[in-house]
Amino acid sequence: MMSESYLRNVRDSLHKEIEARNEAFQSLRLSYFDTTGAGRARLFEALKSDSLDLENLSKYKNSPYFDLLYDVYQKYREAIHRSRFYHSQPAFENYLQTRSFSVMDSLTLSNVFNGEEVSRARINDYAVDLLRDRKIDFVILFTVSYTSDYSDQAGARIAEENLHIACFSVTEKKIISEVSLIYFLP
Repeated sequence: MMSESYLRNVRDSLHKEIEARNEAFQSLRLSYFDTTGAGRARLFEALKSDSLDLENLSKYKNSPYFDLLYDVYQKYREAIHRSRFYHSQPAFENYLQTRSFSVMDSLTLSNVFNGEEVSRARINDYAVDLLRDRKIDFVILFTVSYTSDYSDQAGARIAEENLHIACFSVTEKKIISEVSLIYFLP
C-alpha cells in the first residue's frame, strides 16, 4: 500500500473526480442557458438545496470514506451559501458564464515548485505569484499514508490508512478547507 503506484492511483482518482465534476459543470452551463426564464429560476433554487449532495452520499453509505465525503459535502455546501455568486440569480449567471475549471498538469506544478514536493511550507508569496500568473485559483494538497503493526490485543496485524486533503486558495493565500480520515484495516 505504501508503493508509489498506490499513491498514483489516489492521484488519478482525484483527477478523474475533478474532470467528471468539470464535465458536469459544462453540461449544467449549457442546459441552464438553454432553458426558459422560469426554468432558470427553478434550477437556481434547486442548486441551493443539498438534496443532490445527499443523493450522492447515499451511494457511499457503506464506504469507509463516507465520513470524509460527508465532511467535504458539508464544507462545500457552507462555502456555496457564503459565496457571492449565490446571492442573486444575475450573479449566479455571471459566474456560470465566466467560470472555468481544469486540472493543473504535472509539468506546470513542477515548474512552479522547482520540481520539489508540494507542501504547505513550499507555498510562499513567490509560488502564489507564479500560480496566479498561470491563472490557477486553487491547489489541492493531499497526503496518504499507510502503517501496519502487530496488535497483542487483536492477536493479529492491523493497519491504518491516513488520508488528508487541504484546499489552498491562491487568491486568499490560505487553506480554505481541509479534511482528514483515519481508517483502520483488519
